[in-house]
Amino acid sequence: MHAELRERITTYLQQQQQTATLFLKRLIRIPSLSREEQEIMRVLDDAFQDLGEVRKVFLTNDMKTDPDYTHGDREIDYRGHYDLAIEKPGCGKGRSIILQTHTDTVPVSDDYTEAFSGKEQDGYIFGRGACDDKGSVATLYMVMKCLRDLEIELHGDVRTQLVVEEESGGNGALAFLLDGCRADGVMVLEATDLHIHPSNRGALWFRVQVEGKSVHMGKITEGVNAIEKGMLVIQKFREYEQTLIQESSGYPGFEKYTQPVQVNIGAIHGGEYPSTVAGHVTIEGGVGFLPNKNLDIIKKELNEAIREIDDPWIQDHYVLDYPKLHNEAFECAFDHPLVMTLKNSCQRIGLTPDVCGLDVSCDARLYAIKGAMPTVVFGPGKIEDAHSQHEKINVDDILLAAEAITLFLIDWCGLV
Repeated sequence: MHAELRERITTYLQQQQQTATLFLKRLIRIPSLSREEQEIMRVLDDAFQDLGEVRKVFLTNDMKTDPDYTHGDREIDYRGHYDLAIEKPGCGKGRSIILQTHTDTVPVSDDYTEAFSGKEQDGYIFGRGACDDKGSVATLYMVMKCLRDLEIELHGDVRTQLVVEEESGGNGALAFLLDGCRADGVMVLEATDLHIHPSNRGALWFRVQVEGKSVHMGKITEGVNAIEKGMLVIQKFREYEQTLIQESSGYPGFEKYTQPVQVNIGAIHGGEYPSTVAGHVTIEGGVGFLPNKNLDIIKKELNEAIREIDDPWIQDHYVLDYPKLHNEAFECAFDHPLVMTLKNSCQRIGLTPDVCGLDVSCDARLYAIKGAMPTVVFGPGKIEDAHSQHEKINVDDILLAAEAITLFLIDWCGLV
């Protein structure tokens, strides 16, 4: 790459601080909970119109029969729900790339009064979605704007994808894959603090239902307390977690994490009345696991854990299922050209990124497994700020990410 072009890219992005700030604030002020993204998608459709060939990729009700579809607490009619594709075609002689990020956010509690304020303080922008993942949307906006304004022409295609429903399981990404979109590589933008993640852990949400026998507490010896039976299930799952930790210890790329795998009990619903023996309990939670296992193995091991409980009543009165999130773990070779090209681009602007596994789950696994494409996760913002009431992102990091990605595109796709 010519030193002059690199300097022009650096100078240009440094001058875009106000543009990036205002764009991000605008996005934060639009509530866009998962499955409620229509307004923000309309705004982004307009914003990206001059930055590439924009088209809508619609989610369909037929998607619900796909094994990779994730069901929610309620089913919705997908008519009118869409992702956005912003494409900058190359001349066809270079490698293509998908740049993807999501527009939806997790819910907001009633006491998070500044969730949609877009407050600016000490170089940070605060609010729901600031780092997860609207800061990444702003990053891709700046990348595409830089390519246009500096008239950077590439040999390979750049296919930017802004998707819905990442937080609820990845149905927006699934829509793109079912639409047939493919490339020579994929970069999924998430809050990685500008580190590079060619792999990430998987996540499986489970539900255990145990039936008891409901009677008045005065006849307690004639009843069966489902909540107490559920406590035995929880205890067994705690034991299973220790086995999972032992079997995953030292897995390459995840060594730095204190506990990259876990079994979490997230919600319990049971019983009806204080003086009635609980006749039913529902236990919901999740398992985080590494690429040494897959969903089928985790499902099998969870069921085996319950089957090991020495309680005939439980064995005859439980149901274990997985009606919601089911994300596989994935990994790409850490020395893959996609990874090394991104690392080199980061280093050229003074970043020193770790190349390691990511201990959360995201859309990347769909591109890597269902799409069979080399995939890496990278972006601005810190994961510890995501989903919190102090969610924030540094605008300087957005511009650094945009610079690294622009240099990556020149190396990966080839400069005309």
